[in-house]
This record gives sequence, C-alpha cells and structure tokens, in this order.
Amino acid sequence: MQGLLPLPLIPPLMAAPIAPDNPRIEPPPAEWPKLIDGAARSSIRPPSTRQTIMSGHQAAIWHPGILAKLIATTAAANAFDADAAWLVVDQDANNAGAIDYPVRENARLQRRSALAAPEQRTPTDTPTGSTPVLRWSSTTESDKANRILARLAETPGDNAADQVTRLLAKLLPERLGITPPQFITATSLAKTPTFDAWRSAMLEDPAACVNAYNAAVATNPEAQLRPLATRPDANRYELPLWRIRPGEPRRPVYNLQLADIPIDELAPRALLMTAIVRASMCDLFIHGTGGYTYDRVTDDWMKTWLGVDLAPIALVTATLHLDLGVPPVTESEVAHAKWRAHAARHDPALLDDAQARSRKIAAVESIASEPNPARRSELFLAMHDDLATVREKHEAELERLRE
Repeated sequence: MQGLLPLPLIPPLMAAPIAPDNPRIEPPPAEWPKLIDGAARSSIRPPSTRQTIMSGHQAAIWHPGILAKLIATTAAANAFDADAAWLVVDQDANNAGAIDYPVRENARLQRRSALAAPEQRTPTDTPTGSTPVLRWSSTTESDKANRILARLAETPGDNAADQVTRLLAKLLPERLGITPPQFITATSLAKTPTFDAWRSAMLEDPAACVNAYNAAVATNPEAQLRPLATRPDANRYELPLWRIRPGEPRRPVYNLQLADIPIDELAPRALLMTAIVRASMCDLFIHGTGGYTYDRVTDDWMKTWLGVDLAPIALVTATLHLDLGVPPVTESEVAHAKWRAHAARHDPALLDDAQARSRKIAAVESIASEPNPARRSELFLAMHDDLATVREKHEAELERLRE
C-alpha cells in the first residue's frame, strides 16, 4: 500500500510541473490500510460484502482535482483488491455542459465558457438528473473544448447527468487506460433500504433529525453550511431532502409534506447523500477539499441522530496549470505590484524622475513650515498641479504599472 498514489500518475495528464504537495492527499496513502481496517463497519453494511472504495462529484466535465479523486479511487481499489464506485451527484443543479477556458484579449487573460445546452429549456435550479440531454452547436476559440462538447453531443443518455457520465465512462479507458468504476446516482439512493429507514425516522421524529443536524452545523462552522429551517411552534421542519420532478426545479421538503410525496420524487441532500453511501455502500470515501470539510458535520449529525458510525474519509485533490506564457508570481509580488501602481502616481521617485521628486520634497517642506493656512492651501494645490503634470509626462510608464 506504500506509494499507493505515486506522483507520476498525475503529470502525464498535462505537461505541467507538480509540486511536492500537489496532488494533496490526507492522510498519507501509507496510512489508508490502517484507516480502513481500524474502522468498524456500520451495522447497516453486512460484514461479508466485498470492500468498496468510493468517491464522486456532480455530473460535469472534470477538472484535475476531480480526476485526481477518480485516479485515487481506482488505485486504492486495486491496492485493496476492492471494488471502485463513483457517486454521480445528479440531484445538483450545476451546469453539466459548461467548460471554462482562458483566452488572451487586449493583453489580458479572460475566462470564457463553452456550453452545451439542453434540448428543451429548463427552469433555473433544475437538477442534472432531470434535465434533458445536451446539444452543442456553437464553436468557440478553444479547439479542445469544441472537441469535448462535440463528443458529448454525440453521446446518448436518458438525461444530462446520464449523458455526461456515459461520456466520461468512454474517455477513462480511451484516454487514460482506466477501467471505469461502478457509477451510482444520488437520485437512486431513495430506492435503498437505508433511505427508507431514515425517511421513516424523519417522519416519526423530524425534530430529532433536524436538531441534531443543526447542532452539528453549529459545532463545525468551518464547513460554512446553513442550518435547516425550524418552526417548533408550528411543527414545521425543513428536512435534508429534495423533491425532484422531471424538468422542474428541485424543491425543499418539510416534514408535513413528506408522507404525501412519492418515493421516486425524493432525493437526499448532500450530507444525507454521503451518510447513506458511507453507512451502507463503501469502506472509504475519497473527498475533495470541500467535502472533506463538510462531511465532518455528517459524522457528528449521524452519531447524534441515529448512533451510526460512517466509513472513514480521505482527501485527494490536484491542481494543474496551463502554460499561458505568463511567469508565475507570488501573492506578495501581486500585492507589491498593486502598491507600486498606486504609489507611483504620488511619488515621482518610483518613476525615476529625480527632478520631480526634488520638487515634491521641497513642496512638502514648504507646506509644513508655512504658518498661514491660506498660503498652505495654495502650496498644497500647486504641489498637486505639479504631480498632475508629472503623471501626464509619465502616462506610458503608469499604464505599464497598471497592466
């Protein structure tokens, strides 16, 4: 297991240098066997089932951080002789057919988006799992984005999420030689026994579910999650569920509605989603940076609400940089450049104008020593008139500093 995720796995994806801490993996891969073997299986997950390593993301064209999770999942599954699974978060309303790419315009880098749109218009906040398949027709400046979206448009699917997932399943062996994992959709989790049992617990005592959820959110402020809405005086509690109908925006679910909503119109929200798979479907879940933080809330919530221990989590992410012909700079260098562009308008020394600098120093000294307020005001205005002349003289240099 030592060296489970060697750094050479990532660089072939792009011609880009990888720093020692990139990809970022926590805990180190050598500790993963102890992490998995030391975690007691939930009573919901039968001890006889084969080990499963799982990760997941929204249905979208992956950036390197997401791809790193997939590589880690398959590598860990191979190392453990386990199954690899991928959770397609198809109850989310992300733009499944968008690819951002950089362009240089007027000496500046700009972000553009190539977009494949649904066959029929859908309202805002419609989940990808109930969005019609995507079609693409408009070419962009990015040949690579054009090729990806052309492949996407050629890929059949039942909906946008299914279409994107099918494309990724083709690209993994084709481009990287990786056997695709088992794909599981978030919306399908409503058909599991675990979901059914926890739905019944919400019906029986919604306050216990929601109060435990909100307490976990309050205990983990770094996750930046909002609490679920409550009105105990009216017996009204917002549940960690979505109601989803084809082609419609997803809607929050409240306890007084739950009994009347068909099971095939329900889907878990983020924390309930990962709780279900970590309790009943996997032995390790690999998160990115966001999930690695917010799923601490899930651990606390499930322990308090149902007394359920969840499968352990790990963090894997990576950042790759295109060679855009721009030398890399540090944050301190950026801050200094901003300061210099501003300060040069007021300090001729930064423009290498020694005469103007001497005039400003003399003007400041004259203002400081002048006892007459009216005269001081005249000297002050004269100094700024001179600075305005200096700015006109050095406009090209000031513009270079702004750039």
